[in-house]
Amino acid sequence: MNNQNRILRTLCASFLLAVPAALAQQPGFTPLAVQPTRPVRGPAAAASAAATAQPGFTPLEVQPTRPAAPAPRAAAPAPAPYAAPQPVAVPPAEPATYSYEPGTHVVVNNNWPANDMDKSREEEESVFGKLALGPRIGTTGIGGDLTLGLFRAMNIRGGFGYATFNISPKIDHIKYDIDVDFITIPVLIDLHPFDGGFRVSGGIYIQPGTEAKVSGRPDKSRRIGDHTYTASILGELTGSVKPRHKVAPYFGIGYGNAVSPLNRWNFAFDLGVIFQAYDVDLAADGAVITDPGLNQFFAADIKKEEDSLQDDFDKFKFYPVLSFGFTYNFN
Repeated sequence: MNNQNRILRTLCASFLLAVPAALAQQPGFTPLAVQPTRPVRGPAAAASAAATAQPGFTPLEVQPTRPAAPAPRAAAPAPAPYAAPQPVAVPPAEPATYSYEPGTHVVVNNNWPANDMDKSREEEESVFGKLALGPRIGTTGIGGDLTLGLFRAMNIRGGFGYATFNISPKIDHIKYDIDVDFITIPVLIDLHPFDGGFRVSGGIYIQPGTEAKVSGRPDKSRRIGDHTYTASILGELTGSVKPRHKVAPYFGIGYGNAVSPLNRWNFAFDLGVIFQAYDVDLAADGAVITDPGLNQFFAADIKKEEDSLQDDFDKFKFYPVLSFGFTYNFN
């Protein structure tokens, strides 16, 4: 049995070798290129090696195979149709209501609390008719101010001041004692351009009883006007200095809004000038008045002395105002 199988294998191998050899001898035959394969072991490998060793053998050319087509992807699901959002009905908002009492909080209907600084602008601007009163001290003396609110940035202010003082200047070699009584009644308008404490003030100062009494007694012979007089003949020189006008204009700046709704107590400060003018009167009570020979010259000489005093007082035509105080708001 084994011998039969061996004979059958030999015949098959001989046939496989004979067929390519016969084809190779045909005219125009081109063998296919054969790709290298893994070595085959056993009798088949020996037969293949023997066939390759034959003269004129050309291996077949094997075309490369195409790669398998990839499997088709699954189709994406179609998007859902677009649905426009439906409008939501919003109920109308109720108007906010406010309630305020001095010293309490503002209460809004949305339960949001606020302090006094959050009052409505209408309440803050409503200063008409509000009153404030307070003391003051400065170059116009001791007194006080009464302030009446008109608008949010405008107030009218009045008051009273009194001062008394003494000065002893030496004029034309004569020492004078001047006793001053300074009485003033200011009537002013205060403007607050920046809605704060800073203010610009203007108005008038009424001076119903302002006067300075002048007295001077020479201790030796003095020249009055164009002549020289002895101390005994002159006696005492007396006179007065009064404002030329009972009403004088004023302009200045300051700080403090007396009727501010934010505070009960407010600080007050003023810096300005009173535009002033004076009239000087001067006379003597010595023998120069009763002596007819001297009196004719003395009238002209005493007038020149008055003019000298007048020139000195004209230097004070800008009377300075510097004052401090406090005010209390009644509203």
